[in-house]
Amino acid sequence: MLKSIGGTAVLAGVAGVGNAQRRRSDTGTGSSPESPFDFEYRTVGADVRDAVGRHWWLLTVDHDRLDELLAKSPASEDATNQKREVIKELRSKYEVELGQDEDNERELTYHLTDGDVQALHETSVGTEQIEASDHGKDAVSSAASSVGAGLGQEAGSVETEHSGSIHRKMAEAAASDLDLYDFQLDDLKDGSVDPDQWDQKCRVCSDDWLYLGDRFDWIDISPDTVEEEVREAIRDIDDSASPHHMYVPGQEEIEVSNLLAAFIPSWITFLEIEVEGAAPQDAQTHWEYATMGYYTDYTELGQSLHFLQDMSQPLHTGEIASQALETRGTVHHAYKNFIEDNWTDADDTSMDFRERFNDGASNPIWDGSMEDACEAVAGDSTNYSSQVYETIVENGANNRDDWDEFVENSAYACMWFVGAYSRGAMNQL
Repeated sequence: MLKSIGGTAVLAGVAGVGNAQRRRSDTGTGSSPESPFDFEYRTVGADVRDAVGRHWWLLTVDHDRLDELLAKSPASEDATNQKREVIKELRSKYEVELGQDEDNERELTYHLTDGDVQALHETSVGTEQIEASDHGKDAVSSAASSVGAGLGQEAGSVETEHSGSIHRKMAEAAASDLDLYDFQLDDLKDGSVDPDQWDQKCRVCSDDWLYLGDRFDWIDISPDTVEEEVREAIRDIDDSASPHHMYVPGQEEIEVSNLLAAFIPSWITFLEIEVEGAAPQDAQTHWEYATMGYYTDYTELGQSLHFLQDMSQPLHTGEIASQALETRGTVHHAYKNFIEDNWTDADDTSMDFRERFNDGASNPIWDGSMEDACEAVAGDSTNYSSQVYETIVENGANNRDDWDEFVENSAYACMWFVGAYSRGAMNQL
């Protein structure tokens, strides 16, 4: 599945190939390197995103699997059957098919078979079954939350404490074979763990991570209130996934009417925000602190590398709404533990991830700044967010043997890129 990597990195002057994955605006940040790996992956077309938003996965995950997860959700039999009917109605109205992308033979894209459908928030899908729902989006959200709860019940204790050990291991690998004193290496490794340990998870947090839509002009609600509610919803995924540890290239739109129900009038039934995240800006700030003096501050350097490393996690660079509002941290923790468990002991993979990281480090890349490096790594990993998310839901958070090869191969690509940029950063010192 994987092409061999040549002596130099592949730096194609083309944009990332996952643009169909979500509705995106042109950020004007230029192109990111093309992945050196050639394997097939799936994305979700803009027509599907526009129609059903974060609920897209209810259309693509096997129907029997959704029934299985609903049965595991802690709800009455009547309520479970109602939500089964909601999902059946949703899939009947919004049928999808998987087709090859015209511009990229590696990419398969879900599209609606009938493009002449209303957006979910304008329909009554499921409202007959879920009587408290004002419109289709509320009914489907209720069903999706129950599926997510079933996944959580099935996964059990998938969540782990935030030891930060994978960050420490990546920082050590980035500095391997470099002429550092022991105390410098220790500072680098300790610094790489810091951002997951700080109160509020950041000390130099950038402000430009969230954008309010035009509808917020209609209501009397403080932007600070919106920011805090959204921040808490994202941190419910995982404290380490706070807005300053994520970055979605081109932004991701999140429908937040239910999330902000206590603060908005009842006649507002559809309210969207755009979340981008601030990891590249925060990484750049720490990089500047690290390099502004005569001597490198290796603690600050480690903190900068932390955010770069986060960009190699596809669930830090996409599917934020689905994670925050439907499956919480179950999928996120499952993938994170998969990387950590196979870093040097490849029990679930054909080779350990450190080896792939080192392959990237032997082909260092530097685009001119740590901010650019973060955006480049995120530009690659975001391509895999949807399929990683779908695969883990489809097969179970604890059933790695049933995850298809895509999760492993996309992780190899991410590890290669973060290794290449990490060593590229170290080479600038």
